[in-house]
Amino acid sequence: MVVKVNGQEMARYRWQECELWEGEILIPASAVRIGWNEVSFEYAYALSPAEVTQGQNGDRRMLSVGFTRLEVTR
Repeated sequence: MVVKVNGQEMARYRWQECELWEGEILIPASAVRIGWNEVSFEYAYALSPAEVTQGQNGDRRMLSVGFTRLEVTR
């Protein structure tokens, strides 16, 4: 996953399995505009459990990411 602010990359994380990732991303003032700012999340191809386990797990659903908490503070 790549996190961008106004098109500028701020952070990058790649899951190896289904581990929890908890992080804090500091955005420099130089990346922030007066008014609206765009925060985007870009994702690579998500392997299914079947692909990760070379077929030992028959689950062919595509994996995804979910947020339990997403906070933007000043």
